[in-house]
Amino acid sequence: MIAVLATLHIKPGSGSAFEADFVEWSKAVKANEPETLQYNLTRSRDDAQVYYVFEKYASDAAFKSHMKNLMARPAGPDFFASPPKIEVLDIVA
Repeated sequence: MIAVLATLHIKPGSGSAFEADFVEWSKAVKANEPETLQYNLTRSRDDAQVYYVFEKYASDAAFKSHMKNLMARPAGPDFFASPPKIEVLDIVA
């Protein structure tokens, strides 16, 4: 299994719209990507402009499929203050 931790810094004042957009996108992920086992958005308690996405995939192929779907997603509002930091992790235990 593969885990991903994405750190997202969003523009001030865009939190509510970003969260609503993510909710809609996550519905599509859950409906169309059965090997995406976890896909959760969390917000920092210390900085309301910082979000983390926790993701878990059944395989490398599932992660690659998710990324392909993400890149094919129609462009929406630009919520990001900086490029996302994506960490791909191996689940150990």
